[in-house]
Amino acid sequence: QAQPTIGVTQVTEPIAIVTSTIEYRDTGVILTVTPRISEKRLVAMDIKQEVSDAIPNLLGGTQSPIITKRVAETSVVVADSQTLVLGGLLEERRTRDREGIPGLSRIPVLGYLFGQTTDTVKKTELLILITPRVVGDPAEARALYEEVRRRSRELEKAIQQAPSMVPPAPLPAPPPSENPAPNPGQGSNSLREWR
Repeated sequence: QAQPTIGVTQVTEPIAIVTSTIEYRDTGVILTVTPRISEKRLVAMDIKQEVSDAIPNLLGGTQSPIITKRVAETSVVVADSQTLVLGGLLEERRTRDREGIPGLSRIPVLGYLFGQTTDTVKKTELLILITPRVVGDPAEARALYEEVRRRSRELEKAIQQAPSMVPPAPLPAPPPSENPAPNPGQGSNSLREWR
């Protein structure tokens, strides 16, 4: 996903015209693999994994997100069809949100009575599984391609059938009753009046 960020800012004289350039930077998971195959069907790979994220930021009245980036590089040798697991890209993000009645929630000492603070901690670890396959002839390549397509369809189907991780929205409150319930402390005459 490309995120717009403010690049070079120039101020021209004598009337101070400010010109900013917008640059688009890729964010998300970027995986670069450079493979080399030996005669014994061993696969040597130089792997670079980059995880970048855009954090909202207001710069001079303009939204220009801060791009956070985590990068890991490694070189490995694995046998044909052997699965490699890469991990270690950990992230912990803490956020604090404050909600409350405007004005009253900012009163020193008593403000907490008119507002609410929510602390959130989000921890993530990225795991990547890589299974290199050495293909010897076109028939083997075609069979491998069909297997990948089949597994992709199965994965899509499983994702669609998986239960949602988002909790359901609360049910709306029932409408007020046209005939309010009688007060239990009153006699039976008042009950007839309510009907």
